[in-house]
Formats: sequence, structure tokens, C-alpha cells
Amino acid sequence: MLSDIAGVLSSPLVHAPFFYILIRAIGKFSKQKKLTKYLSFIPIIWFFLCSMTYPSVVLIKPLEDQYQV
Repeated sequence: MLSDIAGVLSSPLVHAPFFYILIRAIGKFSKQKKLTKYLSFIPIIWFFLCSMTYPSVVLIKPLEDQYQV
């Protein structure tokens, strides 16, 4: 049960929309609207970065090297 929840919450498909909506909501009530507009691009960049092959390989390689084939 908890492993299913952790698996869902660790996905960039969940992170990106959640943080995008959170930043935009904070920006709606903030006085610095221009800053929050620029900050709202960070989750989109995070999503595309996690979707690419090379960053994924760099993140998983240390785990693969710990165990024998």
C-alpha cells in the first residue's frame, strides 16, 4: 500500500503539474507576478529533463554499479 503511494509520488509526471499549479497559485496572490511567471517554467524544465535518456542514465548508473549481474 505505502509502496504504491511512494511509487506514484516519486514520478516526474506527478511532480511537474503539481509544482506548476502550486507556483501559479502562489503567483496569483503574490505581488511579484513576473517572478512567479518565470518560476513556473522550472517544473516544465524538470519534466523534460527527467524525460530525456541521458539524465536518467546518469541517475541510475550508480545503483546499477552496486550490484553484480
